Amino acid sequence: MQRKAFLAILLIIVLGGACFANDGSWPKVKEFDDDFLAYSGTKSIDFIRPIFDVNGTIKYLFVCRGGTTEYTDPLSDRLGINYVSPLTCI
Repeated sequence: MQRKAFLAILLIIVLGGACFANDGSWPKVKEFDDDFLAYSGTKSIDFIRPIFDVNGTIKYLFVCRGGTTEYTDPLSDRLGINYVSPLTCI
């Protein structure tokens, strides 16, 4: 029953967001292929990759941070983003 309720709420959020979206056009971004090592036992993981549009302007940042809670908790406090160990990507 809880799963059905969760799915119903998720569907409402998704469909509701589509109703309030602007013209629906997203910037066209350049394709990229990147990789990084992320060991779950390491103290800190930081990976930041700018995402460029087709004109070369940075439109987004792909950010992955993680590691120990001693490292991620202060990040959450300082940046206002809740990074959860061992790894969070936004």
